[in-house]
Amino acid sequence: MSVIDKIVAEWAFRCKKGYPDMNNPDDIKILKEIYSQFGIVMEEEEPKDNTQKYTAEDLIKLLQTKQSELDSDFIQKVYHTVASKGQKLGSQILTALQQKGLGGSSNEIFSIIHQHTALEQELLELLKDPNKQVTLSQLKAGTNIVDVGHESTGLPKDFINTMITAGKSSEGGKGVGNGEALLALIGKDGKKLKVGDVEVEGKEIEVKGYQGRLIGRAEPLADFYTKLAQLGVPARKGGREAIHTYIPYILSQKPEVQDQLQKLFKEEFPTDITADLTSEESVHQAMVSWYVDYFLNNEGKTADFILIIVEQEYRLFTKEEFKQAALAGEVSFGNFSTTNKSPQIGQLTKK
Repeated sequence: MSVIDKIVAEWAFRCKKGYPDMNNPDDIKILKEIYSQFGIVMEEEEPKDNTQKYTAEDLIKLLQTKQSELDSDFIQKVYHTVASKGQKLGSQILTALQQKGLGGSSNEIFSIIHQHTALEQELLELLKDPNKQVTLSQLKAGTNIVDVGHESTGLPKDFINTMITAGKSSEGGKGVGNGEALLALIGKDGKKLKVGDVEVEGKEIEVKGYQGRLIGRAEPLADFYTKLAQLGVPARKGGREAIHTYIPYILSQKPEVQDQLQKLFKEEFPTDITADLTSEESVHQAMVSWYVDYFLNNEGKTADFILIIVEQEYRLFTKEEFKQAALAGEVSFGNFSTTNKSPQIGQLTKK
């Protein structure tokens, strides 16, 4: 990124509106501070004999004189800056962001927009034209959010990729997963709802990203392990040993506690799956079944779809499809352990 791009992005990020206003003294003050940090002196701060006022004709002559020295990127920036003068694109985009529940992320989003030449005009056209926005059917058909977004909207892939991780400022960074701000921005009739939720075409989508948790936070299993210890079972081999390996180990050393262990396990992880406690795979699947059911009956209760996104790859599921994918290992999770009853989301396997 050039020095000019860095200055523009930083200036937009610091301005209250999310974009600079040359008539706002506070915005000009911010620009002076940024210039100072970069060691640049503004013209008005130079000696008075150097404060000549240039006309449009002077600018045209200068561009003609310097024509051979101007690269394509610079020309594009100047052209679109002049062409959009007076259109108040920033104000229109800000209004649209607020309507989409992304007002708290406007500074961050504008800083990303300003890294791309003429993107304000493209984005505004998208926000005004539902036919360019990403539909649910397009989401269902794809697996790469950058490709789907680019093909539908025509927006630059770099912008879409950067937007995947944007928007955390809308909730102070707490519990906001990757992809939420992007879906609210480019989805048809998109809107950011509460943490984890986005609406597209009137349907609620619960979004969960890589290393996120279905339940939202880790929970300890101290009581469960205390009850196990009361059975006189062998000690764990490690402080964070995974439950699905520990329980079969217990039965291999003390098979007479199987009935009691089955009861304790069922109380801690109530699910319609009866686990074979001698099998690591069966124990893990029963816990995943409980985990998904708990999520769908609580945080995901009102959702129409579940979207899991890992970097650029994603899958959009109905609730039933999500549970089946989790049980089949198409959506992986970390281990349930002594300190963790809410493991993180891992990788997605291809269809």
